[in-house]
Amino acid sequence: MDPRDIELRDIEIFLTLSDELHFGRTAERLYISQARVSQVIRKIETQVGGKLFERSSRNVALTPIGRRLAEDLHITYRDLRASLGRAARAARHGEDGLLRIGVTSSSLAEIRPLLKIFEAQRPNCSIHIEHVHFGNPFGALRADEIDVLVSWLPIEEPDPTVGPTIHYARPDVTYIPMPDAPPARWALIWRRGGETDLIRDLAAIAAAG
Repeated sequence: MDPRDIELRDIEIFLTLSDELHFGRTAERLYISQARVSQVIRKIETQVGGKLFERSSRNVALTPIGRRLAEDLHITYRDLRASLGRAARAARHGEDGLLRIGVTSSSLAEIRPLLKIFEAQRPNCSIHIEHVHFGNPFGALRADEIDVLVSWLPIEEPDPTVGPTIHYARPDVTYIPMPDAPPARWALIWRRGGETDLIRDLAAIAAAG
């Protein structure tokens, strides 16, 4: 298989079909025809030398080869899109770039002291605060909608990188810890392999306390 014969759009179509397992929904989601979806899948199957999907009149299912390829390509495709996105943001926002921080409503007040220090050290960096859904905070991180997530500990997700713990006392709140309970603790979380100079600077400030 020559990877030069496979385009980025082909990979997107394959991965979307591997998620949807339906040619019609895949075509609708990507705004292309079902014929185009079928054409791309046949092209990749020819390159691989084996079937990626089992098709019937009612069902579409991944073959073992297709499942393995989907697992491998999901990581590669996500990282590639993240890299292109970082380059585009650097081009738009200059050398110091843009840092997108995901927070829940309860964590925003906790990190304000951290952000003030960061802004003083990186005055030309634009900071965008994105409120993430408490029920799925890691979704925005995996979709490259944010660079860093401020999340409550402990972290049980297997794929992110867990950075320094943040523990700032808020001046407007009196903490009364429960017996044998640790103080409120937050951590900086970013995608594995997605660390940048801006994230390293933010993490260093958090580590310094």
